Amino acid sequence: MYKFHEQYMEMSAKGREMFGARIRNPDFLQGEDVLWIHFKDLFDLYQLDTLDVSLLSAWILMEIQRARQRRVYDTGFIDPQKINTEIIDKYEKDTEDNLVHLLTQQRFKTHILLPYNTEVTVYDSMNKEEKIFDKVFKLIDRAWDRFRQLVRGTWKEKLGRRFHFPRIHMRDNLPHKDFITAV
Repeated sequence: MYKFHEQYMEMSAKGREMFGARIRNPDFLQGEDVLWIHFKDLFDLYQLDTLDVSLLSAWILMEIQRARQRRVYDTGFIDPQKINTEIIDKYEKDTEDNLVHLLTQQRFKTHILLPYNTEVTVYDSMNKEEKIFDKVFKLIDRAWDRFRQLVRGTWKEKLGRRFHFPRIHMRDNLPHKDFITAV
């Protein structure tokens, strides 16, 4: 993270507004692409203000690499840029079709991770009520029903949902370098 911060400072000094991260087809099963991350989004993250969906996608790409390095192949990942409430509001049917496609492509996975968070809260980042996620859950349930009809196999009727994962509490007043290392 410290090297990332140094690169961020260097590119900012040169006047760059964004940088790209390459997405390969096996990562999100949506073809080759480039994820563009704006420096303003990183500034907001450092200030603990907001968490842009492009940063969530970058985090997912990092988790995909970490899973591969640890030889964990039973977990699938969904790009939060493709499935989120803003996209559902604008393109509900297309989003559902996209989710069915992703479920079909990842049908051999034990777990599928769809990160869903729009703000950084330092101490209780995921300790939210389940009703906040209703719109996304309804879409996932519809897509799951369609998936079960399309793909043969013995599938659960309803998908499980887990909340309240263990989290690490950081102490207050970390020096800037230690804060970056902790993030």
